[in-house]
Amino acid sequence: MTQRKPRAIVLDYNPAALRALEAALHALEFAVAPTTDPNQVLRWLERHRPHVMFVDFAMPGLSGEEFLAQARQTLFGPMVPTVGTGDALLAELPPGTVAWLARPVREDGVLEAL
Repeated sequence: MTQRKPRAIVLDYNPAALRALEAALHALEFAVAPTTDPNQVLRWLERHRPHVMFVDFAMPGLSGEEFLAQARQTLFGPMVPTVGTGDALLAELPPGTVAWLARPVREDGVLEAL
């Protein structure tokens, strides 16, 4: 019997951060769905449930907080654990997040956030 990999969504407007997160999660044996488009993630959430989401909180057009509010309306059941990402270190976690990952992305930081 084959074991399914845990699923992660990576939503990040920064292409370098997107690639770094994707590579780190692949190294940790995750199936990864990377994108820069929050609307694509919202459509995906209508049919699928990831184990974790990494969400850029400084996206233009739709902030991370706004995205999470829309995701809560899309998901059936409890909210998916969400790791916020961004350039700054924060004193407090944004609402709706379980951890924060500051750029530049490193594999050990991803592991710690999980």
